Amino acid sequence: MKYIRVHLMKTKFFSVLAAATTLAGVVATTGSANAATLSSTASVDYALTDTDSFLNVQQFDSSLGQLNSVTIDFASDLVGDARFTNTGAKARYVTVNVGAEITLDLNDQNLFDLTANKIYGPYYAPTLKQNPNQPIIVPGLTTSVDGTQTFTNSDFLQLFTGTNTVGLLFTAVANSYISGGGNLDAHIDTQARASVNVTYDYTVAIAPKRRKVPEPSALLGVGLVAGFGLLSQRNRSFSKA
Repeated sequence: MKYIRVHLMKTKFFSVLAAATTLAGVVATTGSANAATLSSTASVDYALTDTDSFLNVQQFDSSLGQLNSVTIDFASDLVGDARFTNTGAKARYVTVNVGAEITLDLNDQNLFDLTANKIYGPYYAPTLKQNPNQPIIVPGLTTSVDGTQTFTNSDFLQLFTGTNTVGLLFTAVANSYISGGGNLDAHIDTQARASVNVTYDYTVAIAPKRRKVPEPSALLGVGLVAGFGLLSQRNRSFSKA
């Protein structure tokens, strides 16, 4: 009978010890992950069309986490000054079209292909006989375009990953014109500028936080104390029996 008592007490003791050890393991392995974003911008000022230049943005540093997507916000402004002279025998009404083909490319990949276009007028164009103080000048004609795209392809994301810069090629090819009938001596100058904002969406892993809980050895001690307490309690029970 004594053998049976000892066996039962040992079984209970090791059950308590196992529970205490399992708790220590659970507390020691906790962690989490967060989503984050950061941006890089670049711009070029007005230049006579046709124009092309690079917009250089900072790449994403992979040590910050896992890059999930790249969002590109692109915008371009066009400004023009028109002048025209009506050399004909009759007065005319003239319209001015300010426009350009705007593109943004990365290596051989076209990211944006936009058309900036706005029509101004009509403007009255008297003959030289009616008004010898020509040409007629119309300054400050403007138009704008913009676009947004998000990319998640892994090959594309790789182009934006590193510790250097990546160059986006901005191009503006003018297609402005002045119309209004025959015998017009017309001219228009246009300039274009551009800006880009690149937003990186990524996941950053946060290191596990150490909680202010007893060390596993302390929990083990608690388990031992609890186990011995159970043994003692069982001994008293059997003595009374």
